Amino acid sequence: MKKFILFAAVLCCVAVLNSCSPKAPLYAWYNYDDVAYRLMQNNDEVSEGALCDVGIRMICGAGIVKELKDGGTVPPGIYAEVGYLYFKQGKKDLAVKYFEKEMEAYPESKVYVSRILKQLK
Repeated sequence: MKKFILFAAVLCCVAVLNSCSPKAPLYAWYNYDDVAYRLMQNNDEVSEGALCDVGIRMICGAGIVKELKDGGTVPPGIYAEVGYLYFKQGKKDLAVKYFEKEMEAYPESKVYVSRILKQLK
């Protein structure tokens, strides 16, 4: 009887500890926050290019890259931010493409992003 109670107690502890385990994050952020912070500090073309590179990596690598440890979905706003960076570089066609991808991926952003697209066209 004591073995059964001990076994039940251990089983309960394992079940409780298992339910407390952290879930995998929903989005793949890479080192976006560090690069965005560096852009805010420096506000130069090098930092802007680095942020664009991270955004492209997030878009292209989501759900595909094996070393993607922190999720697999492109976070909201990343398509739009990459589009904005392309617009600043004078690549209007690419900018429009990424703004449209933002509206596809996150329909709730349609009102805001469509206003931006109106101004671009």
